[in-house]
Amino acid sequence: MTILNVGGGGFIGSALTDRLADSGERVVVLDRDPPAADRESVTAVEGDVTDDDDVADAIAEHDPDAVVTFAYLLGAESDENPAQAVRVNCVGMDNVFRAATAAGVDRVVYASSIGVYGHPESHDGPIAETAESLAAYREYPLLFYSATKQLNEYQARLYADRSDTEFVAVRPSIVFGPGREGGLTEWASALVTNPVHGESVHLPFRPDQRLGLVYRDDVADLVAAVLDADEVAHDAYNTGDITLTARELADAVADEFDGTVTFDHDADPLPLVADASHERAAAEFDYAVTDLREAMARHAEAVR
Repeated sequence: MTILNVGGGGFIGSALTDRLADSGERVVVLDRDPPAADRESVTAVEGDVTDDDDVADAIAEHDPDAVVTFAYLLGAESDENPAQAVRVNCVGMDNVFRAATAAGVDRVVYASSIGVYGHPESHDGPIAETAESLAAYREYPLLFYSATKQLNEYQARLYADRSDTEFVAVRPSIVFGPGREGGLTEWASALVTNPVHGESVHLPFRPDQRLGLVYRDDVADLVAAVLDADEVAHDAYNTGDITLTARELADAVADEFDGTVTFDHDADPLPLVADASHERAAAEFDYAVTDLREAMARHAEAVR
């Protein structure tokens, strides 16, 4: 199977490229700064998701069986630059959806987010895919990123209704692991990378902030499972998460790596839900979330 991986040079996209190549798939990576293809089954293509010709040309040239896109602007960055967030997260996603349906691609798997569920106060207990997602304008202020992800899911349903292409959303919780560089979510890599190299870690949260974390490779595993399935039963899957407070995360870092962790005691509460259920993916794909300590050990091995 040939898979076009849009944003395949990024934090999650690069892990997915490796995961797919390891399983014997042919992967075409479309990215503004694609990594050098170091194996025969991977082809690197320079292109921008906001340029509809770049996306359409890549699909026309490589004729993929499926398209996956994790090309998006992150939460805090989206809030700081909403115009760019619209270009990347909304117009860029539309470019992928439109080109894929025009070419008759069988399946598109795209990055949604737990942000679609709105504020944590809207939910009690583990949050399944059937949970009500209030429209962003009803829960303002909300991360602008979350609003773009709600729109993405609407876009996908619109294109699904008008074509034979199948659209599947993967809704990651907060993703941590090696390889995230820069931005306000750099802590998601620094929480292990820094103490491994004898440096402190700053978590931009209050100690009592509840977090739902998922390891980067788990997200890649779930996307790969959706791509590989002959049929999928649903149009959206949570990655699930490890639910804990920032203090509990800091304690784990200190215990595992003797690391020093600081907090932002004046931070506003994070408007993202924690405790997202992955029962749907577990039942259908035998998917599991990696334990925190095991994930941190893998992360450490990757950056030593």
